[in-house]
Amino acid sequence: MGSTTQDVPIPTYVLEEIVKTDILTPISADIVTHVLSTPPFVSVPGLFNFRDISNPLITPPLKRNHIFRSGMLVMLKDEGKTKLASELGVKTIFDLRFERELVKFPSPEIEGVEIRWLALEDTRKPDGGGEKEAVEDEVAFMVNMYREFLVSHGPIYRAVFEHVRDFPEKPFLFHCTAGKDRTGMLAALILNLVGCPTDLIAKDYTLTRVGIEPVREVLTKDLLGSNDPNSEVVLKKLTAVGSVFYGTMVAFVEFLEREFDGGAEGYLRSKLGFSAEDVEHIRANLRE
Repeated sequence: MGSTTQDVPIPTYVLEEIVKTDILTPISADIVTHVLSTPPFVSVPGLFNFRDISNPLITPPLKRNHIFRSGMLVMLKDEGKTKLASELGVKTIFDLRFERELVKFPSPEIEGVEIRWLALEDTRKPDGGGEKEAVEDEVAFMVNMYREFLVSHGPIYRAVFEHVRDFPEKPFLFHCTAGKDRTGMLAALILNLVGCPTDLIAKDYTLTRVGIEPVREVLTKDLLGSNDPNSEVVLKKLTAVGSVFYGTMVAFVEFLEREFDGGAEGYLRSKLGFSAEDVEHIRANLRE
């Protein structure tokens, strides 16, 4: 890059390198602005990391402007609500967060939009757990956490796929706090189910690093919690948990395909209780 469009300079950068930026390091504002103004990102006032998960390289393609992902909705105001509900036509929002997150960062009501949330049990260690694992192997640490989410979030993931099966005409949004882990896993399940290559799934996942930049300081403060911000071990864990690594999603998809016959399809059938016929309906309803 480096040309100009209508006298507005386009910053020079390599996206594949930008997304490797760790969570403690800021990304240049002009680069963030440019990336977030480019598909698959969609600008909705008050939302961050909001994008359409369809990809023109997938054959047959996913429905466009139908399946959206984002971070939490706590900052969403009237202008954003109108765009979300009226312009984009979102009918249902699936909140993938735990109750304590919902209480801390509540979602606003949106007229004409149903918000689905289920009480889920968080079996992970409380703040302070996992530092050693995170420092020794960041990818393995994250994949182990994702394995736990496959269990804890089974009920809400099932609700999403039931929506796809039963209401194929209703666009929907799913989100967690940052729109990175639980959201990234669900996006990966959807994309894997329709045959999207692992490389494209992982590249979609890494876009979150730029998507969260506008609220990076808020998210890092929340992740830090009551831990010592001067502790090297704590900061290394924060880097592991908050950063967005291509290799993490590749490893997760590889685990998914190794653990379940058919990857996402096997997970839907063996863990979420869908029949083979259900899965075919879901797959068909996800596509154009």
